[in-house]
Amino acid sequence: MKIVLALAAAFTYSAAGQGLRCPRGTVQIGDINADIGGCGLEGCDARYQEGYASIQECREGCDSRADCLSFTWAPFSGDKNHPGKTVCTLYDSVTPNQIWGEKQIMCGVLGCPSRSLQVGSINADISGCGLEGCDARYQDNYPYVESCQRGCVNNDDCVAFTWAPMNGDQNHPGKTVCTLYNSDTPTATWAPKQIFCELALECPFGTEQVGDINADISGCGLEGCDARYQENYGSIKECSAGCASNANCKGFTFAPLNGDQNHGGKTVCTLYDSAVPTATWAPEQIFCAMSGADADFAGFGVYEIAIDKDTLVYSLLLLNIALLLVAFGMCAYRRSQIPEYQPV
Repeated sequence: MKIVLALAAAFTYSAAGQGLRCPRGTVQIGDINADIGGCGLEGCDARYQEGYASIQECREGCDSRADCLSFTWAPFSGDKNHPGKTVCTLYDSVTPNQIWGEKQIMCGVLGCPSRSLQVGSINADISGCGLEGCDARYQDNYPYVESCQRGCVNNDDCVAFTWAPMNGDQNHPGKTVCTLYNSDTPTATWAPKQIFCELALECPFGTEQVGDINADISGCGLEGCDARYQENYGSIKECSAGCASNANCKGFTFAPLNGDQNHGGKTVCTLYDSAVPTATWAPEQIFCAMSGADADFAGFGVYEIAIDKDTLVYSLLLLNIALLLVAFGMCAYRRSQIPEYQPV
């Protein structure tokens, strides 16, 4: 029984930790209780449960306004000045300037997902419909910014994307718009509400990053200088495959378009018979070692496995539920083994 109570307590604690989360397609800004002073875009009296009964309705309220970039949500009695009420406040900024409790969260409707980086200011753009054409860009294919990012990751030519949430593209009201690009350099702006994100450099599956960004080995590697460009290696996946097919290759560097300071307008893949960097080369490349290669990870920074916080919390929650079920099952089994009392 003590075990069951302890597990129940752990379950309750984990569940409580899930109480405040930004809705899917938005990103948390700052820590819990991050805030912007004042009553926001709508004034103080419009912020309560009569207008916004849930965090999803709060998000929808922000989506409906071209000037709304973020919102704070305090659940029932979460705002210390308004016990017994929920409070939703809409803002035209994404920069918190104070803390406000007892319990609220600040969410941005525009933010690049993890493993991607914002380029330029809000509304940065590249003219045109990108890699997929105009009709492939809407919520039927890309309902959330995370699905837009996945679309870019799965397209070998894609290095960046723009994301406009619902009503964020001036030509497409009532739609989300995701546009994939083979360039990470904005050339225009497009209003009223979108963000430009480039994919962060990551080593492909089956390889491991060595050192920091821009780690390098001097020279042109196993194949010579002229074999390293996009005619042979248009993506980091193709670079990894080239290394895997070369018996002497233990590691490689990959620079995306314009990532090699000597080769503007080109991607550059260099294969090496070593997985130990000896230099750096800018402005943007990554060094990857084939799994099992002898790599000096310690010498160029500790290699870590990154686990998303939400994934970790959900995993612990599921583990607690499984342990509870096992505990209750054991109790039921033990009770079933106790002989019935037979009166004499």
